[in-house]
Amino acid sequence: MNKKTFNSNTTTQSSPGVPISRPLHLFHRLFVRPTMFVRPNLVIERIFKILVIWFFPKEWQKINQAVNFNIINIRNNEIEEPPPILIQMLIIGEDRRFLTHRGFDLYGIARSILNNVARKSRQGASTIEQQLVRTILSDYRPNYKRKLKEILLANMLCQSFTKNHTISTYLNIAYFGTNASGFIAACRRFNINIRQIEPLTASQLVARIKYPESSKNVLSQNIKIESRTRYLLTIYQQYGNRAQHEHDNRDSIQKHQPVCPSN
Repeated sequence: MNKKTFNSNTTTQSSPGVPISRPLHLFHRLFVRPTMFVRPNLVIERIFKILVIWFFPKEWQKINQAVNFNIINIRNNEIEEPPPILIQMLIIGEDRRFLTHRGFDLYGIARSILNNVARKSRQGASTIEQQLVRTILSDYRPNYKRKLKEILLANMLCQSFTKNHTISTYLNIAYFGTNASGFIAACRRFNINIRQIEPLTASQLVARIKYPESSKNVLSQNIKIESRTRYLLTIYQQYGNRAQHEHDNRDSIQKHQPVCPSN
C-alpha cells in the first residue's frame, strides 16, 4: 500500500474543501509524523526550534554567523584555538554541567530561583551557551523575556553545533576587560603566552570574565579578581582531573557529530 504524503494544501477529512491551517501543519510535523515512541526531549527541542524560527530569526542568524565565522577561522589557522586548560577552567568556573545539559541547566535554574526567593540573594544560572548568546546579541536587560529568549537560542546552539564549537567561540569573543575582547587579546594585554597557559594563568583569565578589568587600576576590582582566581584554583584541584577526562572523551565523539549529546 502506498503511503500518503502530507501536503499543506490538502484538506482535512472533517472539513472537506477547507485548506489545512499552518498551526495544524506544525502540529502534524511535531507530533504526528514522528513515531509514537519518540523521546520527549526531542519533541521539546522541535518546539524550541520552531519558536526560534518564528520569533527570533534575526537573532539566530547573527549567532549562527558568529559561530561559523569562528569555526572557519580556526580551521584556516587564522585565529588560535583555545588551549585545553583554559576550556577546562572555564567549565569548572562557569558551567560544571556544560558537557551534559542541552544549552540550559534546569538544576541551576531551580537553585537560582530558590536563592532569589527564599534567601533573597541574587544568583545566576546562565550556561556557557546562554553567555555566548548574550555576548553576541549584546542584550543584558534584567528581565524574564530576555532569559526565555536566551534559553531558546542556547538550545538551538546545542542542536546546531558541537560543544567544542560553542566554547571556543565564546572564549574568542568573551569580554575580559578594556581592550581584551577574546582570550587572545586578553593574553596580549596581561602579558600571557598563549602556548604556555598554566592553571594559574588560566584561572586569572577566567576570573576576569566575571570581573572584567578596566583600564584604571581599581583596588576593589583587583581584590575580586584575586579572590575569584583562588576560588577557581581550589575548585580545579577538586574537579580538574575528572573534568579533563570528560572533556577528552566528549571531544573524540563530537568531532563528527553536528549535535551535542543529549542528557
